[in-house]
Amino acid sequence: MNLSVLSLNMWLLPAPFSTDNKQRLDTFIEYAKKTKPDIIALQEIWPMHFVNRIRKQLPMYNVSIAKGGLFNATGLMTLSKLKPKHKSHLIFKRTPRHNLQEFLASKGILTTEFATKAGNISFSNVQIYSATVLHENKVSEDQFKILKDMTKQGNHIVAGDLNFNQDKFIRLNAGHFYHKKTNGITICGKNKYQNTKANMIYRNNKLLDYVLTRIPDKKVSVKCTIVKKPIMSDHYGVLANIRVQ
Repeated sequence: MNLSVLSLNMWLLPAPFSTDNKQRLDTFIEYAKKTKPDIIALQEIWPMHFVNRIRKQLPMYNVSIAKGGLFNATGLMTLSKLKPKHKSHLIFKRTPRHNLQEFLASKGILTTEFATKAGNISFSNVQIYSATVLHENKVSEDQFKILKDMTKQGNHIVAGDLNFNQDKFIRLNAGHFYHKKTNGITICGKNKYQNTKANMIYRNNKLLDYVLTRIPDKKVSVKCTIVKKPIMSDHYGVLANIRVQ
């Protein structure tokens, strides 16, 4: 079985907290139509009118979100050619360690389960807390532990913005998910949407976005490509080709 998976943090926030929203969304839609990934994991699709536009423009995909009112409850959106057997979501608990920006954002995990030729596979679209100071690291590390605990049993593909650089991810992962070390980066100072007035974070030249697998009883190979062009967000995307035998 072969699956293509695209993961992309879309950075679609209410204006003025992100820029060129319509232009970037249209670029993503054209890219999805051209490349036709089997599954697309999007993060930071907050306003529902963006969700509805994607649903309308990409009718060939089944859409999974955690429903809210004017806003997508988790900011996560999964598009799949396969029809999900089951959907669920988890919103990470807020803690006293949360900074204001992260306290306002309901980050979490959106899980969809599919029947495939390789058996049932659970697909988790995830965005983890972005720690900005040392004492916040426990928040993001605890959230990653929740993800690991959720994926101990069964077959899993995980895609999303983990907000860990690669060295830290490898240490925390401890072999739980399959990941081949890479020189690729998804946060880059050359990306015109990094370090702008709307995005003063200064996190240059890091790999924060991943497509991971945990399919214990099968032979699995994963080839990941960083999507630098077209520029669709302040993050580059990750396009993975997964083969399960």
